[in-house]
Amino acid sequence: MTLYFTLLGPIGATADGNPVHVDRPRRRGVLAYLLLNAGRAVTIDQFTTAIWAGSPPSTAKAQIQSEIWALRQTFKSAAGTETIATRPGGYLLEPPAGQYDLGLYRERTSLAR
Repeated sequence: MTLYFTLLGPIGATADGNPVHVDRPRRRGVLAYLLLNAGRAVTIDQFTTAIWAGSPPSTAKAQIQSEIWALRQTFKSAAGTETIATRPGGYLLEPPAGQYDLGLYRERTSLAR
């Protein structure tokens, strides 16, 4: 199955046109931050700053890791594929060309220029 990620409008994903439920607000926030940084590894510190604006709870790292795990499980169940890679110091989401609305927008506006 093919995953398609959306950031412009409702944050989420579809698998072959069927909605993939990313129902928790923090989980959607983690997904949004990964999508905003598509193709670049995001560190725990970057997530912490983005989500808690400098006032993270002592459990921030564990909460981020838990949300990443849940997203991986959700996408694997929906599409049978790993989508979030672990990199030294962070996590990486690199949607293939054509499977990410912001990526398509950037590509098409570049072509239009």
